[in-house]
Amino acid sequence: MGLEMLNIRTVVLSLPGLALLGLHPAWAAPSCMPKIEGPVAVTASSKPYEPSSNPYAGAAPPKGEKEEEFFVSCTASTGAYKTVIHVTMPADPAKQSGIVIAEPWHGGDFWTVYDKARPYITRAGHVSIAIVSSNFVLSNFFKKAEPNRYGGLSLPGPAGRGNGRNAAGTTSDPPDQTQSEVLGQVGALIKAGGVPGVKARKVILGGMSQTGGVTRAYIAYEHAKPGAKSVYDGYFPEQSALPSYPGPLADLDVPVVELQGEREMIVMFERGFDKLKFMRADGPNYRLYEVPGMPHIATRTASRLPGDSVPTNKIEPGVADCTEHVWTNFPTDMVYGAALDALVQWVDKGIAAPHVTPIATSADYRTIKRDAYGNALGGFRTSYLDVPIAQYRGTWGSYHVGAGGKPTDAKVAKCEMIGWNSYFNHDQLKKLYPTHADYVAKVEKDTADLVQKRLLLAEDARTLNEEARKAAIP
Repeated sequence: MGLEMLNIRTVVLSLPGLALLGLHPAWAAPSCMPKIEGPVAVTASSKPYEPSSNPYAGAAPPKGEKEEEFFVSCTASTGAYKTVIHVTMPADPAKQSGIVIAEPWHGGDFWTVYDKARPYITRAGHVSIAIVSSNFVLSNFFKKAEPNRYGGLSLPGPAGRGNGRNAAGTTSDPPDQTQSEVLGQVGALIKAGGVPGVKARKVILGGMSQTGGVTRAYIAYEHAKPGAKSVYDGYFPEQSALPSYPGPLADLDVPVVELQGEREMIVMFERGFDKLKFMRADGPNYRLYEVPGMPHIATRTASRLPGDSVPTNKIEPGVADCTEHVWTNFPTDMVYGAALDALVQWVDKGIAAPHVTPIATSADYRTIKRDAYGNALGGFRTSYLDVPIAQYRGTWGSYHVGAGGKPTDAKVAKCEMIGWNSYFNHDQLKKLYPTHADYVAKVEKDTADLVQKRLLLAEDARTLNEEARKAAIP
């Protein structure tokens, strides 16, 4: 069944106290302030863990950046722990922005906020810190792959992924108390200036997909008591419609920017939900951005035609055999960059993130309204949909759900995480854009409008304009 037929709508340093650092936060100090060791030396027998599925595995850090690992230890209510954090930061300390983007290490073995917002994070001088906060990640990935380096580390807590949802995304798993406590304690450590070499004026906790659910669960944990104050200065839970606790996020004392792609809306109803559980109106400290055409997994740098061999630029695993359509080149990284920058400006300078109308739907929210080309109306816009040369599909297609809420076709279940394009033929393009100059002019006008609305960063607008100039359109 095509998408148009779907019914949808969702050194060892110890910090005994913050006062010793001259820090007087509005939030309460954690019950245990972690100790930190490192940076951990890299030797022939002790190398940092790199997931083979990481598209940047084995590659050097971006030019002008460096990567370091540290061990952190403390005590949670479930017991003592010692784990690892992975830091990516400008090699020149003077180029640090003072903004830290922290995220839990993904239970699927990705650091997805950094992957998707990497161009923006790198050029802005932000620091990225991936926190190994769950027993599942530490035991199944790090310790198994590099026992010499990580064999002495341990985390209490459940052996499962700890995403707050079961595999089908329909019922709650017991929350991972340890993971939430580790995230809070390490967040306090970062804010206190306790990570060597890292300047932390503001710290944001984010996550994408499964770790977006972890971020949501952390918010629920931290704000369980009335009047609770956030350790973090803002939150960035992204594309986490399924692996998250039920219901929309509540209003908090710090800003939150939440992204949901068109794919999340489609799949939530396909998997049996009767409503989009993330939906809520914007609030004083909350913005929801629904993004038409955006898939769950970004394939912009790995786009290919049906039948092509596996692309050189690897992406998340399980999708290399999805060959029936043209992989989407949707600019996910640019959407993430603009949304994350809006949150940074909000937490750092008090400039509220822009309001964006939701994706247009029917009155019962279950059918997306589309233009004459099949692209969704409304939402967080991009020039790809405003000046289209294709229909941008946020998911591979529909699939049947079997017992336990799981897809019956394993291949399609993986392919549905990526999107694909139905390109217009020459006659359609000629009707829309009689000349190449017409096409370029429309793209340049639209990108200028998006920059003015703060839905696109100026650097990315230049990239899209140059892309349009080089395109053989019409």
